[in-house]
Amino acid sequence: MKLYEFNRLDKDRQAQTLKDYGVLIEERLEKEDQVLVYQMQSFYAEVYYHKGYKIIKKLRSFTNADNVFPYVKNADLSNFKLN
Repeated sequence: MKLYEFNRLDKDRQAQTLKDYGVLIEERLEKEDQVLVYQMQSFYAEVYYHKGYKIIKKLRSFTNADNVFPYVKNADLSNFKLN
């Protein structure tokens, strides 16, 4: 799926597409929100999910990998293996 196709979906379909086809890169808690970052084929998406109200507060998609850096800069890659 291309970014423009993803952006044309409503928020609920975007979230379901990320769950079904995305790769979860990072998950963190920020106050009452669970923040999830997914990688799709040609873009990334960041989802702010309010755990108490069980709603998506914000969902943004982007192609610039620099936006992912804050999430992965402290990631533990000690178990990561290349084939």
